[in-house]
Amino acid sequence: MSPENFYATLPVIADFEAVTRAERFGTLPADWHVAFCDVRNSTAAVAAGNYRNVNSIGAAAITAVINAANGIDVPFSFEGDGAVICVPPRLLGPVRAALAKTREVARDAFGLDLRIATVPVAEIPQGFSVRVARYRVSENYVQAVFSGGGLAWIDAAVKDPATAGRYLIAPGSVEPKGSFDGFECRWQDIPSRHGE
Repeated sequence: MSPENFYATLPVIADFEAVTRAERFGTLPADWHVAFCDVRNSTAAVAAGNYRNVNSIGAAAITAVINAANGIDVPFSFEGDGAVICVPPRLLGPVRAALAKTREVARDAFGLDLRIATVPVAEIPQGFSVRVARYRVSENYVQAVFSGGGLAWIDAAVKDPATAGRYLIAPGSVEPKGSFDGFECRWQDIPSRHGE
């Protein structure tokens, strides 16, 4: 199996109960990287009524990275105020540039501060891993499902001042470059029946 095709060649799970079985997951190759982004102070931004902007930036980051992947199927997770996307080593440069471009858009279009980072899978400590499965949500959509605790470790490492410097992409260190072609975020308010 080619490392770049790792995710694309995983079997698709059709039965949701199967995502509870460890044997249905594959371990992310050690030379891959996890791209990470989240909006700093997102709780305050959402409280101020800017939840659409916060969510849009997370979705835009995924779009930019998928476009940078140029046809390579990569697993990702939308996190509400950001995203995690797993990428093979050849894509690291274009993905870092796409994240930098997304940070630029977050700042210029929405006044939001987007934290961006990439973490080598090889640096995830023993006891944690990034394991992924492909679950068919519907006829036309297959979603990545993660386990192993590795993503939680990455979230903590990127936000901890003692370790963040190893992984954060500092402003000016990467030329922002990327495409948001295909990005679409349709919003329709759903009125509350209970006043919340």
